[in-house]
Amino acid sequence: MIAAIVGEWAALALRWLHVLAAMSWFGASFFLLALDMRMRRAGAAAGETAAWIALPGGLLRAEPTSRPPAAGAPLALQRVVYAAWISGFLLLILLYYARAELRLVDPRLLALAPAQGVLLSLASLVLGYGAYELLCRSPLARDGRLMAAAGALLAVLAAWAYARLFAGRAAMLHIGILLGTCMAANVGHVIAPAQRAALRALEGGPAPDPERIRRARERVRHNAYLALPVTFTMIAGHAPLSFENRTLPLVFALALGAGFALRHFLDRHHLGARRPWWSLLAAAAALALAVLISLPPRAAADHGPAPDASRVREIVADRCLVCHAGRPSWYGLAGPAGGVRLDSPRELRRHRREIGLQTYLSRAMPPGNVTGMSEEERALIARWAFRPGGDE
Repeated sequence: MIAAIVGEWAALALRWLHVLAAMSWFGASFFLLALDMRMRRAGAAAGETAAWIALPGGLLRAEPTSRPPAAGAPLALQRVVYAAWISGFLLLILLYYARAELRLVDPRLLALAPAQGVLLSLASLVLGYGAYELLCRSPLARDGRLMAAAGALLAVLAAWAYARLFAGRAAMLHIGILLGTCMAANVGHVIAPAQRAALRALEGGPAPDPERIRRARERVRHNAYLALPVTFTMIAGHAPLSFENRTLPLVFALALGAGFALRHFLDRHHLGARRPWWSLLAAAAALALAVLISLPPRAAADHGPAPDASRVREIVADRCLVCHAGRPSWYGLAGPAGGVRLDSPRELRRHRREIGLQTYLSRAMPPGNVTGMSEEERALIARWAFRPGGDE
């Protein structure tokens, strides 16, 4: 009991730290990019000297300025980047690696032992980052549009692979962790060294290498465009239809496109150009398609006879009460999972639609199908959940 309570509070504290750090990081990145664009829009005044400004999200060349800014503690704020990544990885260990048989692996997809699932997860993050780094060093990186297309394709392929390896929520989470790893590495290995070189220049040292500055600004832009898709993966865990394994790659691809379109709209706005309203329309269309593909081909209630309510109660008792009873038997649970109890006819009627959503439409429950719910049982629950009067 004590271990379960401590684990819950530790998870909450890590989530809090992760969200705060991510907000600080993304906010600084967006501010930096907007300021850089404003500077470019205004242009440089004759006779003024340039100065380098280092911020946690990246680097910019500010023009004009009467005197260089103090080379103080901007780099100290980079700690939020590492705090965001480390807290996210600790959450992965606490919530998914420590309970891999429940939250990470799914025998319906691939027969993996918990330890195998953990090793596969770690290997995928290393290989995924390596593929991104190779792409950034390839000739494609010289063309922003080709780089964006190739990077998006790589991210969608990663989503496709994760949807075939891990349980849906874990698959969506891994996409975010992979992209976040690339973003953090951009800061640690490319942007931060350029910042240090810029600060040395402010103190009278040699001017930074232009190629290093170009690469740093390129990675700043990568991070800015990836921030919105990463945010989507962070909150998608609360929306089961977004991480249903069969549609997850397409949902993520649409979210990626929507995030890119919104970022493009903001960039154009800060440059003072005519606002590309098509970007907002593209983002709205992508999100609408994500909703449509989440729907079943036909209403589940139209297939088969009306189920016997007693049979539904039997299925719930066999497959769900291990976690959703007043005193659940699953280890580590001090109370009903998510505060949802399904151990009475009244509670079943109250959560009828949610049960159909979780078990049939998204197949998010049982997690990893740990209790072995069959497709026939899911279909029966769907007929009960979505048929008018099915809770009677």
